[in-house]
Amino acid sequence: MLRAVVEAGSVKPAAESLHRTQPAVSQALKALEVQTGTEPFDRFGSRLELTPVGRRVYLQSLQVLSEVEDLNQLVRLFDKGH
Repeated sequence: MLRAVVEAGSVKPAAESLHRTQPAVSQALKALEVQTGTEPFDRFGSRLELTPVGRRVYLQSLQVLSEVEDLNQLVRLFDKGH
């Protein structure tokens, strides 16, 4: 969801792209704020821009997502007997 919000620039189009409700995405962002103890976005009306900490969290999350995809590919290879 974080990636979708960053790419869309606001919650509403991110929710639409994820086929989720706007409140669900907002709740996920709030959970991220609580978990990290910081606000990942500066808000300008409905437009959201990453804070410096938010940028770091976002970039790290991209690395994690890439590693998860690599792991999924590895598991698929093993399932095929390679």
